[in-house]
Parts: sequence; C-alpha cells; structure tokens
Amino acid sequence: MNEPIRPIYWDSEDDCLVILDQRKLPENVVWLRIKSLDELEDAII
Repeated sequence: MNEPIRPIYWDSEDDCLVILDQRKLPENVVWLRIKSLDELEDAII
C-alpha cells in the first residue's frame, strides 16, 4: 500500500512551514507547524 502524499505548505502569515501528515491518522488531518528548517528534520522522523 502506498503512503499518502505529505504536502508541505509555507504559511506566510505565521512565517512557518506547515506539514500535512496522514500516515498515522489516515482519517484525520494532522497539521505540524515548524518554525525553522532545523526543526523540520526532527519533526518528520
């Protein structure tokens, strides 16, 4: 089974990256806000 697509958005109002990740909760939307690119790697492990 293929993993769902995980789009990454740039939220210019909040000046952060927003990642949509449905791997763990396929019926729900999980938004993860990242303040810097350094946090991005830790957040999507």
